[in-house]
Amino acid sequence: MKWTIFKIEDYKYNSILLLNTFNEALIELSEEEKEDVEESIKNNTSNENLKVLVNEGFLVDDNLDEKEIFIDNLKTEINNDYNFILHILPTTACNFKCSYCYQDGIERQHFLSVNDIKIIGEEINLYLKKYVNIRNLKLIIHGGEPTMNWKIVPFMMNYLQHICNNNNVKLMTSIVSNGYELTSEKIEFLKFFDWYRFQVTLDGIKEVHDSRRMLKNGAGTFDRIIQNIEYIMKNDILDKIDLRINYDKSNYDQVPLFLKYLSNKDYRKKLNISLGYITQTVNSNAHEYMKKEQFNTKEQINCHYELYSIATSLGLNVSDKFVYGSLCTSKLKHSYIISPDGFLHKCLSMVGRDKGIVDNWRNNKNCFNNYSMLKYKLYDKCFEKNCPLIPYCHTDCRFDSLIKYNDVYKVFCRKDELLELNKRLMRKKYENECRKSK
Repeated sequence: MKWTIFKIEDYKYNSILLLNTFNEALIELSEEEKEDVEESIKNNTSNENLKVLVNEGFLVDDNLDEKEIFIDNLKTEINNDYNFILHILPTTACNFKCSYCYQDGIERQHFLSVNDIKIIGEEINLYLKKYVNIRNLKLIIHGGEPTMNWKIVPFMMNYLQHICNNNNVKLMTSIVSNGYELTSEKIEFLKFFDWYRFQVTLDGIKEVHDSRRMLKNGAGTFDRIIQNIEYIMKNDILDKIDLRINYDKSNYDQVPLFLKYLSNKDYRKKLNISLGYITQTVNSNAHEYMKKEQFNTKEQINCHYELYSIATSLGLNVSDKFVYGSLCTSKLKHSYIISPDGFLHKCLSMVGRDKGIVDNWRNNKNCFNNYSMLKYKLYDKCFEKNCPLIPYCHTDCRFDSLIKYNDVYKVFCRKDELLELNKRLMRKKYENECRKSK
């Protein structure tokens, strides 16, 4: 027997926590129990803890090729996926003036038209007829700020619903918006199209948020966003809202106060909190801002852990894992981003940038052509490093690789830092669960 490559191990207080990142199994052993297991492995004997570790996938056969199994499973998962994930950007325009905007520097005056929606609809129809196993069209309305071209959205939604009905496909709707113009009328409209997700960003209490995410005329936005969130919550329109909190050196100290504010809301359990680490963009005003305000990796790891600890102590929902990459739109088979400039992308952060273009949906028929930034060869380096985070980060973030190396097919590996943070998050999660059970 041998230990799986997908094992995160943390020693503390004579306790050893083991997390299997492949199946999410979590086990605690004492040092003595761990030593007994190691002895059993060495002598090819058995004990109860060893049996448990085998059952939970922590111990595997010596001859098992975990890389081959992982890649085979990944290929099966991707090829058998029945979800068609489509980001449509009605516009690249935005009504906010955020100092750190990742889209800063791109052309912000592109808008979809009725004719554009018809062209996109024809492409979707062709794709659904080609891949008859697809059961769900997961539409993400994005931007820019999508409400800046809302006049096109009712036509788009009804048109896509008609196409889905004709292909026996379920249309599911998500929106990523700054929330300022997502009024009750727009909220009520989205209800008719199986609206299941809303992502919005608030960067702190009113004074902090309004200093970072203001309208172009400088006016604050906090109160109106909260009003729209509370309309959704009080009318039970969504089960959950994904609330992102972006932080850097300029607002980090104020985030705990905002977490306290959120914990006092009666809908706090319906919030999925995402602690958003601000990253570099290509050369732009935002790039200059980030050179000044961005945390380095070590600082960011400590900051994330502290905010996670505070949030969970207040009973808020925060992800108990952290990576820079994932199995995202750029890497999935049936996933695309339609930009209003006529181009097709695989990575949202690359919208408006030449290196992110994979096709032209306005001019080319059958433009959805299984483009993917997932290269299985990239996993070789990850397995050579025996990295247990492979099931989480999937060769890390393609956009970060572009910024770091000017090459989307290089792996920007941050294994050591991520391993340290995820060990701490694992331990804190375990301590929180033990505290709840008492």
